[in-house]
Amino acid sequence: EEHGCPPLKPEMKTVAVEPQEQMLITDALGGEKIGEQGPHKIQGMGAGLVPKNLDLSVVDEVVPIHSDEAMKMTEELWNIGLPVGVSSGAIVDAAVKVCARPES
Repeated sequence: EEHGCPPLKPEMKTVAVEPQEQMLITDALGGEKIGEQGPHKIQGMGAGLVPKNLDLSVVDEVVPIHSDEAMKMTEELWNIGLPVGVSSGAIVDAAVKVCARPES
């Protein structure tokens, strides 16, 4: 409730998505980076900084998505009639991975 409204579903988890090639949120939370870090191909994500308005205390998990995975999902979404950008492809790919877990 510190953000102005009471939680409607306290069991809800907040998942951040970031480029695997530029894991800045993970780093800010003290996590380990995966693979080589550097430029990525996901427009609109990971502009080389963690946004100042991102409250890391509300992030339960960070899911890194590689640019190639994001681009593949973007193509799949276009093929079913959803013209979205690569950042949307990254978010959908992360959601599919999270929802595929046995506990989800």
